[in-house]
Amino acid sequence: MKQNLTGAHCVENLHVRFLFLQVNTCEGKDLIMTIASWKVLVPYDGSKESDRAFRNAIELAKLIKKGGTNVEVNMLNVVHELLIPHGLFDLDIKSKVTGERLTAKQYMKEVYRNMKLNAKDMLDKRKNQEINDSDIVVKTHVTYGYPSEKILQFAEK
Repeated sequence: MKQNLTGAHCVENLHVRFLFLQVNTCEGKDLIMTIASWKVLVPYDGSKESDRAFRNAIELAKLIKKGGTNVEVNMLNVVHELLIPHGLFDLDIKSKVTGERLTAKQYMKEVYRNMKLNAKDMLDKRKNQEINDSDIVVKTHVTYGYPSEKILQFAEK
């Protein structure tokens, strides 16, 4: 019989997911296996607080890795949804990329695409500054929506 115990714990803007496995051996004795891997989630928006959380996550990851356990740090940026007044959809707007006239819907797609690219660049630059010679795995993710909802959804994966 196998029993899995899972959980999550939040510490200073870090979301850490952990997995403990308890396995019964054939002699009937319980064997507690060590954590197979850790995933650390760092919501990152470029603020001092998120930067401190990211540095702490890297230090935590180094300690976990030193103990022989795999660890993955996930940086997440959520591009906040913009509220657009209803009348704006009827306007033609000039594209900042191509100079063409766009509908408001086309323009907003362009804005979100640029916001996502800028967020991805920010995450990648910060990641590369911190882990230049480290063997810590850091993945970057960018999504759209309301930050509190998207962070919780990502943490539950």
